[in-house]
Amino acid sequence: MTNFSNSPLAHSEKLLGKVRKLRLLRRVLFTVCFGILLFAAFAQEKGIFGTKLPWYAIEPWEAEVCAKWGGQIQTAQNTVETGITPYSDMTLSVQGKRVKLPDGEFLYEISYYAESFGATTNYKIDMIDKKTQKEKTITQGMLEPSAAESDYITQYMNESYTTLRIIHDRGAIVVPIVEVKK
Repeated sequence: MTNFSNSPLAHSEKLLGKVRKLRLLRRVLFTVCFGILLFAAFAQEKGIFGTKLPWYAIEPWEAEVCAKWGGQIQTAQNTVETGITPYSDMTLSVQGKRVKLPDGEFLYEISYYAESFGATTNYKIDMIDKKTQKEKTITQGMLEPSAAESDYITQYMNESYTTLRIIHDRGAIVVPIVEVKK
């Protein structure tokens, strides 16, 4: 009896069988992914996974992670110390967090963004200890019109700073430094 298992026709039939299996697998995966997306959209619309916001359904584990790692202090607590409140010709943002290390030292992480749209603007960012009124300047500079500066700064220090202040030509804004508990 003749063995045709090594013939070109037999080889092409094997390849064709594999291609059919891959196409079927692709269809199944597409159907499953589409079903998951459809269910997620339905679940979000109906608020199945917990608190429902207008744009997103918050699951309980998400709130727990944010509370644990983000801290309980809201970073949106800023205060205009001096100057005018509306800033239509500049963008200012400053954020800070600190972690107390086992040896008593603090790791500070400070990030900022400053952009002036219309005028030359001087700025300075300070860390402040509200109890002792001690201040430490992190950075300062001058923004030309339509220019921006940003940075991310980390520092290890023994001092306990609690707030950040960004001073500019038209006033000052103060925000709390969020303490992250380990």
